[in-house]
Amino acid sequence: MQCLVSGCYTPEVGLFGKRFFLVNVLKVACVAILFATAYAYPRDVFAEEGDFFRPYMGITQGYDSNLRRFNSRETALAATGSSETSDTFTRKEVGVILDKQISLQKLYADISVNDTRYNRNSDIDNDGKKALGRWGWQVGNHLQGNVEASHEESLVPFADYRGLELNQRTIDRRLFDATWRFHPSWQVRSAISRSEMEFSAVSQQRANLNENAQELGVDYLSPSLSKIGIQYRHVRGDRPVPLQVGILLVDNSYDQNELKAKVDWMYSGKTQLQFLGGLVERKHDEFSERDYSGFNSRLNLNWAATGKTLVNISTWREIGGQSYVTSSYILSRGISLGLSWLVTGKVTVQGNLRYDNQDFQGDINSHRVDTYRSSSVSLLYKATDALSLNATLNRSTRISTNELLEFASSGAFLSAQYAF
Repeated sequence: MQCLVSGCYTPEVGLFGKRFFLVNVLKVACVAILFATAYAYPRDVFAEEGDFFRPYMGITQGYDSNLRRFNSRETALAATGSSETSDTFTRKEVGVILDKQISLQKLYADISVNDTRYNRNSDIDNDGKKALGRWGWQVGNHLQGNVEASHEESLVPFADYRGLELNQRTIDRRLFDATWRFHPSWQVRSAISRSEMEFSAVSQQRANLNENAQELGVDYLSPSLSKIGIQYRHVRGDRPVPLQVGILLVDNSYDQNELKAKVDWMYSGKTQLQFLGGLVERKHDEFSERDYSGFNSRLNLNWAATGKTLVNISTWREIGGQSYVTSSYILSRGISLGLSWLVTGKVTVQGNLRYDNQDFQGDINSHRVDTYRSSSVSLLYKATDALSLNATLNRSTRISTNELLEFASSGAFLSAQYAF
């Protein structure tokens, strides 16, 4: 948090800037008043029995000390003509949630749009969209599953994109899964899914990706509600835009096969341990020297330390990183810690720490290794059943074998959300 205390101060703007405190905080106050006014109306005007229909709206005021994740002010000056790296923004959001159960069938939808405007970097002002629809189906007492579809349009994080032009990512996902409990202690499950990811910036369209996945697994269910099983998963990843390396056009498409053990252990009423790990093999259509074969795993510990304190610890070793242009995959090894403390019935404090070592083994150009660290602390206040307020401070850094990709950034955010 040092950057928040001293390192990001500039005489013209100050820590958050007069505009941030006098204008942006004023906007939050006005919206809070608007929410409180809306709260004065009977909620059953907006919601049917069972909260089937729930509109909501929200606003966020944010500050980022290094919005575009430059490694230095000199780099920012060369790229943009200004050595100033900080910026403030306003994000507004409206949406609606549909949640209804009809007999054994559960219907859920969450649709929202948002608008983000920056103070200095107005060239990346953007509109976002999110839509999720899910049918939780059930036939009898032993067969159930989900049919799900989602669509999202959002700005690509600057840690993943080094260009200056507006770059929005569109992700479409479709999923069908089913679980058949053919015995009181045994179940078999299967899933098929498709995802499509596209980028608006021409320079990153080589990272466009279409994935088709199929999964099959079997689990043993203990009387204590713990589960242990095994699963096989196949993924076909197609890159529709080839990567140009010199005079060559390289197809980064691949096939990936996974055989993993899956454990969900309810150690006690307060402690849950989850594990997913096994062998993963990825073979590329071209340049087989980038192929991967190794052990992947993820371990999660959920612990209710007290009636008001929750702790989550996760550690992982797995390949991923579908958004990178030159690297087909990265090997990520890391650990995270999350804490949540219910101070009162209305006030919650949350904290998060994360360490991630990212090895770009699938890079066709060079071998790059990054070390990413992040931390955050949030104060959540539930003013009423409908109105929630949130204040967050965060800090993130990246150290890389490529010095141009290093950065340090601090941020502060105030948000309010009202659900009718």
